[in-house]
Parts: sequence; C-alpha cells; structure tokens
Amino acid sequence: MNEHLLQVVFWNEKGEEFAWDIRKHEEISLILQCGVITNSFEDDTLVNRPYKIIGHSYNILNKDNNRQEVNIYLEEIKDNKEFYKTRG
Repeated sequence: MNEHLLQVVFWNEKGEEFAWDIRKHEEISLILQCGVITNSFEDDTLVNRPYKIIGHSYNILNKDNNRQEVNIYLEEIKDNKEFYKTRG
C-alpha cells in the first residue's frame, strides 16, 4: 500500500462505522475544511445524501491492520435549509 494514503473511516451519529475509503492527506484536509460532504459511499447509484462533519480524530497506528487512519464523525443533514446554510 502507498505510504502516502490514509484509511478514512466514516462514523454515523450512533457511533457506528458505516463506510470507509482510502485517500491522500491533501484530500482528507479538503474534506475536513468543507465541513459538509455529499456522498452515497458504497453505491454510486443512490441519491447523494448530505452529511455534516461534526468531528474527526487521527489513529496513528490501527492495532488491527497496522495502518494510519482518520476517523470522521458525520451527522446526516435532514433539513435542506441547514444543508444550504452550511455550504455558504
């Protein structure tokens, strides 16, 4: 695996892991700066749902797979007004 890539783990508001991805440091930084993401994650055919980033943490060395990872905590935006307000 490329050492410049980090595993990104997405967590929902219930504290459940619901998706993951592998990204470059720069991509992760941009995601965190946005504060909001729209992605259906595993299935591109689904309608994109907006999620607000409510926090993140870094795990320098995951004990299960020996990879660095970033945990991103998300909350689904269910009110369209809130979604458009956060997009600036």
